[in-house]
Amino acid sequence: MIQHVILLVFSTLSVPNVYGLISSIGISRIYRSNSQSLSISRFIPKPLSAVCDVSDDEDFISKELTSKDSSFVRIVARNGDNGHTKSNNHVDDSPSSFDLDLSFFSAMFRHSAPYIAMHRGTVVVIHIAGYVLKNKDCFVAMMDDISILHLLGIKLVLVIGVRDQLDERILKSGGSPAYHNGMRVTDESMLQILKEESGTARFEVESSLARGFRGMASRSSIQVVSGNFFYSAKPLGVRDGIDFKLTGEVRRVEVDNFMKRLDSGDVVMITSLGYSSSGEVYNVPSESLAAEVAAALKASKLVYLTQGESLVDVRCEQPKPVQSLRLKQAEELLERWGVDRELYNYYEEDREEQLHNSDSVDGRSNVNNIIGGGESGEASTTGQPSAAVSAYMRLLARCVYALTGGVKRAHLVPTDRGALLKELFTRDGAGVLISRDMYEGIRAATPADLFAVMQIIRPLEQQGVLVARSEEQLLKDLSNCFVMVRDGAVLACGMLKRYSETHAEVSCLAVHPSYRRGGRGETLLAYLERRALLMGVTFVFVLSTRTMQWFEERGFNLVDPSSLPSTRDYNKSRGSKVYIKPLGTQRDVDAEELLWNIT
Repeated sequence: MIQHVILLVFSTLSVPNVYGLISSIGISRIYRSNSQSLSISRFIPKPLSAVCDVSDDEDFISKELTSKDSSFVRIVARNGDNGHTKSNNHVDDSPSSFDLDLSFFSAMFRHSAPYIAMHRGTVVVIHIAGYVLKNKDCFVAMMDDISILHLLGIKLVLVIGVRDQLDERILKSGGSPAYHNGMRVTDESMLQILKEESGTARFEVESSLARGFRGMASRSSIQVVSGNFFYSAKPLGVRDGIDFKLTGEVRRVEVDNFMKRLDSGDVVMITSLGYSSSGEVYNVPSESLAAEVAAALKASKLVYLTQGESLVDVRCEQPKPVQSLRLKQAEELLERWGVDRELYNYYEEDREEQLHNSDSVDGRSNVNNIIGGGESGEASTTGQPSAAVSAYMRLLARCVYALTGGVKRAHLVPTDRGALLKELFTRDGAGVLISRDMYEGIRAATPADLFAVMQIIRPLEQQGVLVARSEEQLLKDLSNCFVMVRDGAVLACGMLKRYSETHAEVSCLAVHPSYRRGGRGETLLAYLERRALLMGVTFVFVLSTRTMQWFEERGFNLVDPSSLPSTRDYNKSRGSKVYIKPLGTQRDVDAEELLWNIT
């Protein structure tokens, strides 16, 4: 499969574009010292335990993997540019601009090939905001990356927003954007401006994709389809006594029309101009539109392009980037920021009251818990979040809405050159991944679970797959055991036991026969690996006599028994094979969950 994927890339891309792809993913930084590096994605954080010394706190580790707590998360505005997106504008993608070592070139493709295979044929919805369109260099670079995604077989839906352009035009005309409870009020004059700006934006996107790849434009132009048959709109109406006039919301997403065009190889583009069955036109916020469409299509991914903000974990002395959030954490984060759950797909930054009347947290207002609003990265002295921070909150709310509607994963990605490719085709990524709570129902085993665990493992012990344990021994090992529970029934179990500072063993991993082939074994293994990371462990190992291939497929490598920690006895008469897996970061586990198709 990997060889097939690599041949696909080589057979479709010209040499300049192969080098361009490598440069976009970020390899150029290694060879060109003058290349601007991404402020977040280049930093691979250490396990939290290695920074904050929490490796012995079992209660903390359990909460870290299953709780909704997000009190330690802050937003950081992009340094040095007041929250406005900058692009790595002057990168030369030509092959002569840098020398590429053959072994590194091969390693890069081998690393990215599984992601290319995984994403091919999937639906990805990408929201392109007005601030991307305003920065010409940023826009051109982003459209180049989107062209590569199409080339690699991803079914793309582009949702174009012109919020910045609309607000600028309103202000220049002497007016001011009108909001109520975080929702925009649209009048006739505003709608006319929206029509003009949406038409301009549509032209820019279509012309950019029509030119294709540099060096092979005549053979690589991309067909873009847009029209009034992809979704219908309805008026938002009167709420709390306020007439929202021509502000609308999605009434229906025409899934069949989308899939017909996507399956034929077209890129679908939609704007905020939504049409009703009676012919009226409404202003449907583009961020909300992207979330609605992604949920209706059950998209594999929803991607929002940000202005470069990031999330950081402030529990440690040196704040570290947050590369992923679980759905429950994101929901709790929005709650702490005062965003009403009912407004997740409507929320816009209200300059008057929405965010500033919520309860305090740790003796400070929610706003002051948000880092951002100045070049220093500190909270705004006005007591209000900066525009960039508010925009980030708006996008995070839409991500949560889409995930609860059936989208598998959502991403908040900066518009740096190549960040989109790096987010989708590398382990480290370039932004923040928000995923559904796949670990819900996993907890530490209790003595009350002993009988259920024995029912799962006894047949495997009789077959020789697992080492036989007496009831007393199993009860003794129960402190290392974790179970997956659904409606009170134990579906799967697994153990994680530490043998040294660096090594821990995964054992007794088993799923009830009635619940196999549902990804539960992979989910429990990923959970145990995340626990090991939080404990500061760098290697996990297994001993197996029958299930070696299953572990090999999940990153474990065969080693000599002498590689086991000295504290772990080895039974030569059983002759178990020893497999070890090096652990990377929490984002590495995120990537493996994607490749294992854990949702």
